[in-house]
Amino acid sequence: MKLSSCLLTACCLPAALAQAAAAPRQPVVDACVRAHSSHASVRYTEWQVHSLADTEDQDSGVRDRSLTHGKDVVGVWMRAADGRFGIRYRDNYVPAERIIRLAPQHAPEAFELSKAVVGSIRAGAASFLCITFNFDGPGRSGSMQQLRGFYLIDRVARPARLYYGVGADRAPVSGQQ
Repeated sequence: MKLSSCLLTACCLPAALAQAAAAPRQPVVDACVRAHSSHASVRYTEWQVHSLADTEDQDSGVRDRSLTHGKDVVGVWMRAADGRFGIRYRDNYVPAERIIRLAPQHAPEAFELSKAVVGSIRAGAASFLCITFNFDGPGRSGSMQQLRGFYLIDRVARPARLYYGVGADRAPVSGQQ
């Protein structure tokens, strides 16, 4: 084996393994999509939210809608001028293009936070925030009504990692088919 092959493997393999290990386990994904725990090792707690903050920065044109629960702030932001959006977690504003897709065919989508279900998920030492929502809009009838979009925020990772996926109540579609 050539030295360059060994170096390539030694450098790239740990990064590939770290990315693969970073993805949430299927019971965590299931709990998020269904907004309840269905596995003994996973605990889902829905947030009881009483207020929604809605702010707009006139200079940048960014609208931020967020919910606060204890020390956690989570929300969605959108810039009207170009349609860019992302997820807010605490003081971090993560654009959609930096969110990790659990399945490459499903690009992150904007959603109405007031219609979403937000909760916390614990699975052993892992801790996630979950936002799950129905798809709205024209052309989203029929089979799309059974699918839900979801964002999972890994609260243990530093910096926090954000994931996006699509799933159904009965059969998750997060990339494992």
